[in-house]
Amino acid sequence: PLPMDEILTHAEDCGAVLVADECRATGAGIADAVISGLVERGYTGRMRTVRSADTYIPLGPAADVVSGARTPTSPSGLPRTWCCSPRTTSPAA
Repeated sequence: PLPMDEILTHAEDCGAVLVADECRATGAGIADAVISGLVERGYTGRMRTVRSADTYIPLGPAADVVSGARTPTSPSGLPRTWCCSPRTTSPAA
């Protein structure tokens, strides 16, 4: 659980809140919970969020469908995990 009472105390001390959230703007992340928790507790100071753009990031087998490439494997033969970077390998012949 979020320590909303402590967050509210600090927000009131500062007079403004900026929530930097590494998740996408909708459907994920903690920013919505923090902002709504403050509003529900009567906070009326300035509030803003900074979040990542809403984008589709294919994961698992869906990545192969979107990119048309095979999932690269590590030397152990297990699939490598790709996060937030374009594929730089070409499919094996």
